Amino acid sequence: MRPKVSVIIPLYNVQDFIVRCAESLFKQTLDETEFIFVDDASTDKTIEILKQCAAKHPVRNIKIIRHQINSGSATARNSGLDAARGEYITFADGDDWLEPNALQELYDKAIADDLDIVYCNYYEDRGQSVKLIEQYRGTTGKECVLAMIGMRMHGSSWNKLIKREFILNSGQRYIDGLDLYEDVGLNVRLFALTNRIGFINKAYYHYMQTNPNSIISTMKGKQRKRAMERIGNITMACDFLKTIGWMQGDIERAANEWKLIAKNELIENNKVSLLRWILTFPEADRAIWKSKQITFNLKLLLYHLHNKQICLYRAQKRLIGWL
Repeated sequence: MRPKVSVIIPLYNVQDFIVRCAESLFKQTLDETEFIFVDDASTDKTIEILKQCAAKHPVRNIKIIRHQINSGSATARNSGLDAARGEYITFADGDDWLEPNALQELYDKAIADDLDIVYCNYYEDRGQSVKLIEQYRGTTGKECVLAMIGMRMHGSSWNKLIKREFILNSGQRYIDGLDLYEDVGLNVRLFALTNRIGFINKAYYHYMQTNPNSIISTMKGKQRKRAMERIGNITMACDFLKTIGWMQGDIERAANEWKLIAKNELIENNKVSLLRWILTFPEADRAIWKSKQITFNLKLLLYHLHNKQICLYRAQKRLIGWL
């Protein structure tokens, strides 16, 4: 029997969290579900622990795919997409977990309204504190795209259920090697291709903030790599929006600020990084004075960089440091 939902779970060294994640999946109230765990060459006991957990749920449809070399989260997600056979697809991260009725209610909504995509709120979970994060409620693809690039709607795939046939027909994939912000890079493209979108004003997914080995945490010491992967995914998304004629008006303005925030991560304490900032997304500089996400002092610094006034940038930075 064809699964109603395929859940794709990329894994890398989550031995301390995989039991909670897997148990929350195997205890879903939706029976006709396949769970595709994609191990990206973990070096800990993640898979050993997962197999022990899976053995307790013999009636569940569980697949484990193992990469021989660490290929990154984007490639792991694509491996899961290739293996998926469900009517709808969603994702979960190995250090997060879901409420037991998540898949059932998302699937029921998708079927009842004949949707390509249905999404919901989520919880930001720090263990001792849990915060409900409400999402922008869009009724069209363009509204949702604007909300995502304007950072009013989370771009991740774990709070979204997407029709597999729609993904296949779209021709869109994760970009191998671009492992940061890969979700929003893909979801902007998918939402731009449909208006059959639904929203459930409930939260089911617990986005955990307690894993020191998460990709966001481990990239903190790799500023340039982090910035370049983020910029790569933003470039793919914006180029796609340009090809379909959407890169104008509100979307263009929001995209410029999106690009500006991303390229600011390029800035390090050396001239090469400043020149790299100047050459990257020059159109985004239009958002410097209009941005509500950066401070006035940073706007002054960026204005000097925009005008290629590196000496003034450094003098201004020293002055700010003294204030």
